[in-house]
Amino acid sequence: MVADAERIRAVARLLRAHAAEVDGEGAALLGRAQQVGWRSSSGEAFRVELERWSDDVTRTLADLEEAATAMERHADEVERVQALVRAAEDWVRRSVDDARDVADDALDAVVGAVTDVVGDGLDRARRLLDRVPEVLPPAGDPGWLDLRSRLGGGS
Repeated sequence: MVADAERIRAVARLLRAHAAEVDGEGAALLGRAQQVGWRSSSGEAFRVELERWSDDVTRTLADLEEAATAMERHADEVERVQALVRAAEDWVRRSVDDARDVADDALDAVVGAVTDVVGDGLDRARRLLDRVPEVLPPAGDPGWLDLRSRLGGGS
């Protein structure tokens, strides 16, 4: 299965967008909570817990950013490998096409050389072989006389 780099990048963008949303909401909540005029040991415990929560959110946001960056690096690697695959495919296709061209040229040259050497003897041989029956007469059979005549060998 081939990975889709754009889909991987979309997930990275989504992670960053969610992280930004959580960061904004968290900052707003922390700001509002710190403005509460609750003055007591319970209020102080609430503010300490809220700051602890804020630190956890900050670490989580850093983790999300790290995950998004890792996904973008993975998308880059997917694109690099896909480019290598395309280049290999192009090379193989060109090489096979070139080899076919060379083989076709060689075959044409061989056929041309044979035709030059034997001339129209090759055509005569083909015509004669086309008239030879698949089953020859048995040795000493008078059918050999008919076959010779049919092949143009006289009587």
